[in-house]
Amino acid sequence: SSGINAEYGGNITEFRPDKWYEQEITNLKQKLEETFKSFNETMRRLSGVENKLNKTEHQLSEKVDQLQETRHLLNVTQIELKALREEARTLSTISKWDVLLTPSYYRKLLTQDLYTNLTQSWTMLEDFMGVNVTAGFVEH
Repeated sequence: SSGINAEYGGNITEFRPDKWYEQEITNLKQKLEETFKSFNETMRRLSGVENKLNKTEHQLSEKVDQLQETRHLLNVTQIELKALREEARTLSTISKWDVLLTPSYYRKLLTQDLYTNLTQSWTMLEDFMGVNVTAGFVEH
């Protein structure tokens, strides 16, 4: 009652419960409308975020599929490469010309620079005279 008195200037004779009630109802309706507007705006933004999340999840799923496919191709390539290396290192298939099948020379114009690189790499072997040629030596 003291809140009501203060609200109406402290004069209890001016207090009209029906007016006070109407004002309270109006205030509550206004607050409810603001709450609904805020709720609807939040739901609209949430819907937008949900759409973005769904799109992102779909894109991520596609990327995971691509990654798995790439990983599979990489594994197959590594297996093939290992087999090719093993095959290339067997004495029965190695020739002095095999170096020309490497990416440094194959399908390239044989120039003085390429020739010099090739001969220098063989000349460098002089530094290893007396060393036993093993798989470890070759991989070094």
